[in-house]
Amino acid sequence: HSQEQRLLEIAAEALGLEAELDAVETIEPEELAAGLTESDSREALMKRLVLLSTLDAEVSEEEVALLERYGAALGVEERAVHNLRQLMQGHVRRMAFDLARRSFAPGMLKSIWSEEGLAGLWRLAKAALGLTDPELAARFEALGELADDTLGYAVFHQFADNGFPYPGQKKGIPILFHDLGHVLAGYGTEPEGELKVAGFQAGYLNEDPLVMYLMICMLFQLGIEPMAKLRGVPAYKGRLDLDTFLEAFRRGQALECNLLHWDPWPHME
Repeated sequence: HSQEQRLLEIAAEALGLEAELDAVETIEPEELAAGLTESDSREALMKRLVLLSTLDAEVSEEEVALLERYGAALGVEERAVHNLRQLMQGHVRRMAFDLARRSFAPGMLKSIWSEEGLAGLWRLAKAALGLTDPELAARFEALGELADDTLGYAVFHQFADNGFPYPGQKKGIPILFHDLGHVLAGYGTEPEGELKVAGFQAGYLNEDPLVMYLMICMLFQLGIEPMAKLRGVPAYKGRLDLDTFLEAFRRGQALECNLLHWDPWPHME
């Protein structure tokens, strides 16, 4: 697949490999393990192999079995391989839960608890229960009255123009970092834009980038219908462009702060 070929090209460029990729000898996982001994390099390679397996918008039983062979040979227990095995077995909810627990969510909840206590957790709980928060909703509505070259105006219209409920409204989630990514990076809300935001977030979040990728990949690259249904979005296949995803990832890496913990309110005007 062209995207798989592109990842190999990127790897070859990074390694300074000048040979034609088709001329590179194919070796077995055990042969690779004999030549690749550093644990960090082994772990990094396994993550790239998981990424590689998704780039043709399909993950097969044969691919997962091969990933498991590589993991065994390299002595690397990459959890993402287990997630793909769960996918093959139809355990989508278990996979979604496992990805979520390894994502930004636990750290976010811990941060809210330490900074806001029960009030902060109750704010999240109200949104999850579909309850409204008129005071918070009014605060967001006021952003629409700001000058059109302000952050606040752009944030308001990120919600309003896309028909998304903003925090304080029914089903409006009071977590802004994802929407701030759209606003600050200029990425749209179509599947291609959401994949770019996933790359952007993977770059600045202090979490495993592969987890962030897989959470969005399931929706807009592999098109896993049950996963999309859990998230309340349509499923799409084959929408990832590797070069733009990596560009977004590098942009995220260049940020000097983690948007998950950044307070935008002092900057809205």
